[in-house]
Amino acid sequence: MLNLQSTSPTGFNRTRRVQKFQHTAELNGIASSPEPGVFSSACSDRSICLWRYGSEAPVGQLHGHTGQIYSVDYCPAGSTLLSASGDATARLWDIASEQEILCLRGHMRDVNSAAVSPDGRVLATGSDDYSFALWDRASGKITQHWDGRRGDGHSGRVYSVAFSPDGYHLATGAVDKRAKVWDTRTGTCLRCYSGHSDLVNAVAFSPDGKFLASASDDFTSHVWMLDALQGCLAVYQHESEVVSLAFSGSGHTLATGTHCGDICLWDLTSHQQTGCLGVRQDLEKPTRYDRVTALCFPPT
Repeated sequence: MLNLQSTSPTGFNRTRRVQKFQHTAELNGIASSPEPGVFSSACSDRSICLWRYGSEAPVGQLHGHTGQIYSVDYCPAGSTLLSASGDATARLWDIASEQEILCLRGHMRDVNSAAVSPDGRVLATGSDDYSFALWDRASGKITQHWDGRRGDGHSGRVYSVAFSPDGYHLATGAVDKRAKVWDTRTGTCLRCYSGHSDLVNAVAFSPDGKFLASASDDFTSHVWMLDALQGCLAVYQHESEVVSLAFSGSGHTLATGTHCGDICLWDLTSHQQTGCLGVRQDLEKPTRYDRVTALCFPPT
């Protein structure tokens, strides 16, 4: 895992590795806490590791899932964490006690992605069962449910869910090659972006909520304008499948991670690539272990 630090006021023109955090299993997801210097990682060995910058070992671990863990996301206060797992559940954890406080059951297959709304009251999940859902955090009950097998939602496995900064919209990305935006209050599909030619691995809103980024196995990431029906603002080409992405806190930079181990940095004003960091072990022969499965920026 790499932590990237800017050494220039305009972004990432120069970067350096600050610290390496060693895991004993494949890493699937990562999330930065609202508390500076704290983050969590989701691992294939069914554990969640809690880290602080400067520590050489996890400062805590969360156990309870019976399948590998694909994603993690912090609640706004930073005291609780949501996880998504191959055991068909999403779970909410109290970080201080390292105890599970809520288990969301309802999906029939792996839960690939889970997200917490900006106000912390609503949870979202996306699953291999072709469905995605919104949950009331207080009751643990489903409040909205879209199922591709019923003809709504996506016609394939849902790989990514993300809330807009105001919480009124939910973005989803799926195997059906589409990224979609939904009204979280009515359940209406507001936008369907069909510019990719292969499955969509990840979606993310910009901090100002004006743009949506999507990452695909078609070797591209797209940036979409939310106020336009067919508003593709930019297409960024990569050398392999794009697995992950994240906006910087300022919204000026998009980071993308690829299957062959590249982390690319894109300026969202000029749409030029401003940096590319290779994390693969063998430059000539990348392997599945070189995949940049998750990216996040620290809070600003």
